[in-house]
Amino acid sequence: NAGDTVQPLDFTGGAIHAMLLAKAEIATPYPYDILFYYPVSSSYIQNLRQKFLKSLNEGNCRFVISIVGDRQWISGPDSTRDFNELQILLDSQYRIALEGPGYILYERHP
Repeated sequence: NAGDTVQPLDFTGGAIHAMLLAKAEIATPYPYDILFYYPVSSSYIQNLRQKFLKSLNEGNCRFVISIVGDRQWISGPDSTRDFNELQILLDSQYRIALEGPGYILYERHP
């Protein structure tokens, strides 16, 4: 639909490329979510997480595409793979519209 946007949750798995091919507009100022996972205890990163959630929640984000499976992750001290507030938002405001090898496509509840 006109005005609908898509949010990728990815940093190496091809979500941005797929969105480019589909001519899908990014929902937030954050094309890659790698920023949110290291250094997680930093007030700067915690602030970025909150800004991201607010942007995602207040925008016209109809779809979220999450790359899963063999996703590259940062590891080491003060890194995480968890973003519980984001998962709560996805669980409460979105449903799984499509699931395939390596990705989940969420669609916002009407």
